[in-house]
Amino acid sequence: MTSQFKHENVVKLSGVLGTAPELRITSNGRQVATLIVYTNYLLRNGDGSTRQESERHRVVVWGMHAEKVARLLSKGSKIHIQGRMTYPTWKDRTTGETRYGAEIVAQTLDYQGADDEEAPQDEQVAVEAPAPQSAEPVAPAAEPAPAKPKRSRSKKAQAAAA
Repeated sequence: MTSQFKHENVVKLSGVLGTAPELRITSNGRQVATLIVYTNYLLRNGDGSTRQESERHRVVVWGMHAEKVARLLSKGSKIHIQGRMTYPTWKDRTTGETRYGAEIVAQTLDYQGADDEEAPQDEQVAVEAPAPQSAEPVAPAAEPAPAKPKRSRSKKAQAAAA
């Protein structure tokens, strides 16, 4: 018997940037941006009143979208993110202890309201840019073919319409 259960690691966030994006370039030349996104939620107190709480999320954006996010967004920018949760570990340089973290690796970004008039900002998939292709001369484009003439109705259809 096979199970219909599907393993997924999907995180969706809608929030506000708490700081300006931090853009770095790794030792192998890849761009990575780190975002701090704040989300809010309401809690109900024992007396029935509500209070607002905030959560801080670390989000990592790789590739060409890292540069774009760093250029377009600033503290207070609204953003919608879909990605996957990761838990990196590393050795602390000063103490040598193993450190643990939690971060979201962005896969889809939606940052409407950013100051970019040249491209619509509807859900942009955060993937690596394709490898550069060799530059080959491109043949000039042929002139477009003339438009087809419109078809006229048959005599029966014309008579029925009249």
